[in-house]
Amino acid sequence: MSALIYHMVPDNMQGEILYPLNVLRQIHPEGYAFHAAKYKGREWLPKTTIPIFDCFWNDVLFCTPVHPGKVYSKLREVGYNYPLERFYEIPFNDLEPERCAVMEYTNGGKDKVYNKVIPSDLSAFDKLPEETIQYYVECYSKGTPLMLFAWVPHIIYRGSINTHKLNIIEV
Repeated sequence: MSALIYHMVPDNMQGEILYPLNVLRQIHPEGYAFHAAKYKGREWLPKTTIPIFDCFWNDVLFCTPVHPGKVYSKLREVGYNYPLERFYEIPFNDLEPERCAVMEYTNGGKDKVYNKVIPSDLSAFDKLPEETIQYYVECYSKGTPLMLFAWVPHIIYRGSINTHKLNIIEV
């Protein structure tokens, strides 16, 4: 069985294809505006270069190798009352490997490192980092908004993903 990675089912998804934001801007401008709003206060981020692909942040899809059930279970354990959320289960072997990379956080989350993904190594990334758990606790205690996947390694994909045959899970 292929290792799985996950992508949240987008609100107001149009069609069956997950597109990077810069592609979405061209084909569904209203969908782009909705999803680009998550960068409010972080407007610099979409202009960030991803050196391994020589492209911008919004030219790739961001997936997680960590089962989202682990994320939401920890959030609820900390005290958050998140409703059920839906995620696509994406078999890694269905993707083009040359378009995949892993993005890991270093230097206390200040820096990112990008490397090619070796499918047999994916299970090494299926853990919720301790920094993420501490971050959840801190945000909850201070009542500040949080980013669900802070410090969690990401599998980035330089392309679009057809979701037609993908399984959807609720966590």
